[in-house]
Amino acid sequence: MMLRNTSMPVADAAFASGFNSLEHFTKSFNQQYGLPPAKFRTTATPANTAPPLF
Repeated sequence: MMLRNTSMPVADAAFASGFNSLEHFTKSFNQQYGLPPAKFRTTATPANTAPPLF
């Protein structure tokens, strides 16, 4: 997953995942994972992550 395995900025990960809007990516990510992408990056561990959708 681009957010967890790299230091890629969230905006770059959003656009690389096919989103045309950072706001839409953040909203969709938050709905899927229950927290915003930047927070996910700092708290995610292999044990508490679902298979990547983004």
